[in-house]
Amino acid sequence: MRELNNISGVIVDWAGTMVDYGCMAPLKVFVDVFKERGISITNEEARGPMGLKKIDHIRELSKLNSVQNQFREIYNREISEEDVISIYNEFEPKLLSTLENYAEPIDGALKLVDFIKDNDLKLGSTSGYTKVMMEIVVNAAKDRGYSPDYVVAADELKEARPYPYMIYKNAIELEMYPLCNVVKIGDTPSDVIEGKNAGTWTIAILKGGSQVGMSKEESLTLTSDLQNEKIESARSIFEDLRADYIVESLECVVDVLKEIDERIESGETPRR
Repeated sequence: MRELNNISGVIVDWAGTMVDYGCMAPLKVFVDVFKERGISITNEEARGPMGLKKIDHIRELSKLNSVQNQFREIYNREISEEDVISIYNEFEPKLLSTLENYAEPIDGALKLVDFIKDNDLKLGSTSGYTKVMMEIVVNAAKDRGYSPDYVVAADELKEARPYPYMIYKNAIELEMYPLCNVVKIGDTPSDVIEGKNAGTWTIAILKGGSQVGMSKEESLTLTSDLQNEKIESARSIFEDLRADYIVESLECVVDVLKEIDERIESGETPRR
């Protein structure tokens, strides 16, 4: 029986939201490509811009004071756009060689898809990955049982996140209207900002997401105090961004969608 009567559609992120628990695929590659130039960045620093188009991600990492100071000390000059492009050109093939191994659906993903389909809604998606990256992830995820209705990669439009254009393209192709009745789900600040800029409802995911930054193994082995510290830190960031909902995991999203549907029925709109 259909339970959602007002939501126009759902748009999800990929890594850290629906597949690749912890958004682990790009993390090590970011650290490694800087390390090859003698520059050390922490996992936390590498995760900071997660969700952006990958070359934009590298641009943001190059702006870190720690990166600039190390680069200046080693090369006796400032890091440049040419350096960013060079780093990206090394990053891309390294990432492409591993992506197939990071397409396992996160717990709750397939159940969420079933619920969306049972309610005759379309499921769109956006990503910080480029089209060539997404081709690998999409095929690998499909083999594991996950396949949304539409995919927009970060390099298919002039600007990716935090701009809203990938959401607009999903809405056009899947006929999702009005956008104030669409729900965007993601695990990074750029996901939330993307949704805000598009005028959609936003749901931020904690466990399994990049902002919390725990691998599946860490989620099983870290002390509860350390896990809670990571979760609450991420929650605080999403609260500052005024995400409409912040949930522990994907398994909570079905109930949230029902609540959003009721709020739309009563005339409410997303927080701007």
